[in-house]
Amino acid sequence: MPIRLAVLVSCLAMVAACSDSSGTTTSPPTTTEATVGTTTPAPTTSDGNDPNTVETTVAPATTAPGFSFPEFTIVERTEDDVLVVAVPPGTYTDLDLQNLVGEMVERFAPVNGLHIIDDLAATQLVLADSVSAEEQALLDLHYFLRLEDGFRMVYLGPFAEVGEVILGS
Repeated sequence: MPIRLAVLVSCLAMVAACSDSSGTTTSPPTTTEATVGTTTPAPTTSDGNDPNTVETTVAPATTAPGFSFPEFTIVERTEDDVLVVAVPPGTYTDLDLQNLVGEMVERFAPVNGLHIIDDLAATQLVLADSVSAEEQALLDLHYFLRLEDGFRMVYLGPFAEVGEVILGS
């Protein structure tokens, strides 16, 4: 019986730690620790140990952060509803950039095109008719993503290996 109780308590703790929350949060991950106390339903045996006593400690549970996107600045918006967006230099994932594109399209509609760069000097080169080899090298380092036709994301530069992703997929 004590072993069944310990297994039941452990399973319930794991289910509670893995359950889906209904709200979305952007706060950093937090760690909580729960401890299940001792149960002593029967008196101790002659050797002083109670065979019905169960002590269980649940491992710390970590909650995952909700989706987020980087801070941004709209540097330019053309007459054709093409946005040039600068993000501060940092460590981004392709999902961070995809979330940012989704937010930009929703917030600043209509958006027919979008360019994401992490260097203000490179933002002026994105819409240029032609660039020098030196300017292209700067773009290759700092130009992350281009949205074409309002729905096709083309990852560039450091994210080129991701390729193309259709917005909303």
